[in-house]
Amino acid sequence: MKSYKNIEELNKEWSPYGFRVNEKGEILGTIGGKEYKCGKIRLAGEEEINKIERERERESKNLKDKK
Repeated sequence: MKSYKNIEELNKEWSPYGFRVNEKGEILGTIGGKEYKCGKIRLAGEEEINKIERERERESKNLKDKK
């Protein structure tokens, strides 16, 4: 799973596929010129992002140690 730091980052990556995220966190897709709500996201806070990054680093280190 990829971590995104903000909505702009999401929109940059998803826009080629016809999706965007609005300020409410709603995922919107465009089909035939009409926009449809496809879902909703929740962006993590800075503290939660740091925790996730530390966990990934620890898992990565554990995998390297096992080899």
